[in-house]
Amino acid sequence: MVDLQTDTMFLVPAVQFARLLLQASDRTDVFLYLFDHYPKLRDPSSPFKGTNHALEMVYLLDKSPIFVSSGMLDYTAIDEPSEEPVFDVFAGALSTFAKTGDPSRVRPNGQTVSWPRYDREQEYYLAIAGDPQTRTRLAAKRVALWTEFLPTMKK
Repeated sequence: MVDLQTDTMFLVPAVQFARLLLQASDRTDVFLYLFDHYPKLRDPSSPFKGTNHALEMVYLLDKSPIFVSSGMLDYTAIDEPSEEPVFDVFAGALSTFAKTGDPSRVRPNGQTVSWPRYDREQEYYLAIAGDPQTRTRLAAKRVALWTEFLPTMKK
């Protein structure tokens, strides 16, 4: 049920938006990402697992007072050294994009984070984590269910 809700609210609209941006202009550079990091939990028995909605903003904006006061950081241990690579990847890629128009960059450890443009054939995206990976076709089967199969169903 959670996949059903997140597919319709986040996944499918994000992919459709990227596709529409490409369709609207040949001169538009589109980059898509999936925040694919599961932060360490302060309490391993916590009912919260994974990354909740908007937690990736903490990795971009650091430990802003708005996040501290909202309680978003209560269950995660993002202040541990093991989380630093995720801060570097996410904030680094987006700030490099703001400066140059291309989010690919070389990290302080010498590793190149390659983030290719989203295109019609491969539909590249960057899975952001401590060890980022370039992947193709974000949740391809689930997206196809919503965008290709279900529209063909007759009432």
